[in-house]
Amino acid sequence: MLPVHRILAALLSAAVLVAGATACSGSGDDDDPVTRLEVGVVSVIDVAPLYLGIDKGFFSARHLQVTPKPSQGGSVIVAAVVSGAQRIGFSNNTSLLIAAGKGLPPRIVAAGNQAADGDYAAIFARDAGPIRSAADLAGKSIAVNNLNNVGSLSINAALQASGVDITRVKFVEIPFPEMGAALTQRRVDAVWAVEPFVSAVKAAGGARTVLRPYPLIAAHFPVASYFTSDSYAASEPGVVDRFRQAMDESLTYAQGHPDEVRRILPSYIKLTPEVAARVVLPEWSTDVGAYPIMHVIVLRRDVLAEHPWVAANLYRAFGEARDRSLARGTDLNASRFPVPWLPDYATRTAQRFNGDPFPYGIEPNRHTLETFLRYAHEQGITPHPLTVEALFPRRYAGSTGFEVIADDHASHSPELRRRCRPASRDPAGGLRQGRA
Repeated sequence: MLPVHRILAALLSAAVLVAGATACSGSGDDDDPVTRLEVGVVSVIDVAPLYLGIDKGFFSARHLQVTPKPSQGGSVIVAAVVSGAQRIGFSNNTSLLIAAGKGLPPRIVAAGNQAADGDYAAIFARDAGPIRSAADLAGKSIAVNNLNNVGSLSINAALQASGVDITRVKFVEIPFPEMGAALTQRRVDAVWAVEPFVSAVKAAGGARTVLRPYPLIAAHFPVASYFTSDSYAASEPGVVDRFRQAMDESLTYAQGHPDEVRRILPSYIKLTPEVAARVVLPEWSTDVGAYPIMHVIVLRRDVLAEHPWVAANLYRAFGEARDRSLARGTDLNASRFPVPWLPDYATRTAQRFNGDPFPYGIEPNRHTLETFLRYAHEQGITPHPLTVEALFPRRYAGSTGFEVIADDHASHSPELRRRCRPASRDPAGGLRQGRA
């Protein structure tokens, strides 16, 4: 049995590395020669930003002449890129992990796409059949486009989350274009499809949606990435960097202009404009919204018990220190750091992370913390499930018990300043409640 959650943890970590990679050079200089790049792709909706970026001139503005090279699947593209036949490719992240596990070193250079809500990818069963929920898939056969890849991996993870014994599920390999026919002809009990094949299954009629795997695994699940080989990344870092910049611009533009995405789809996929207008689009973002937490500040319990205001005041102090440090990094008048390009680097980093590259507090980091705690328990690191609140100190609040300290990540806000006042003692010697 595949160690589903452990593999998915690695997959999320790999995609997070893409989000943290910030390009350090600008667009191509006017005297740079034009570099021709053949990019291996699969003809699916997910690669629409690449075609749209070519159409909008995002790549040519960086002296890149990009030619998409359609292929049958991610494994074929990985082999072509690692061998040097192609310089850059697009693949689901599971194929990249499989390649890395075999000693083939793909290097992720840009995000590809993330799963969207709705029927972007879903499992379908016959409408007149007995399968109506995830539990009904136990003991049944499910068609996927490739065995032991992202389809079966994501389905297994979603079934586990739904309490289904995945050892009782059989996967059958069937190409995406044949999914609808395979279901109608009863070759399998259910099929897994992604857009635009989801729309084709729906249009044929007689099918019901049983399960949407990706949302059960993680929000904004990172499906695919653009990648190159280690050797090409080392020999042509400037070209790879320019491709990343153009790809990031293309992803951002595609996410903000869905009508233009739908316009470009029939140019490389056999879709009518009517079908293109109703397919469910994935998400295209340069980040996935979850980042590794590198360090934490800890406090001895006896100190907290004696001085319950300490935790919140430390939180406030470190928040103010962060704010001042970030301000100094972007100060052009009196630079505190001997790096001339640091202000520009700091500004672009803040923009990439929606204005706050170092969010403090529980809520801004809840997604990452909950994912960490879930894997810690599932992999036997913690003997029982922990909540996020259990990790953080609570303040003394008299007879009402304990309350979690402030979650605000804007440490300089007036509200947080009011909440971070230390508790004090009243004349009778008892603790008077402070806001912590």
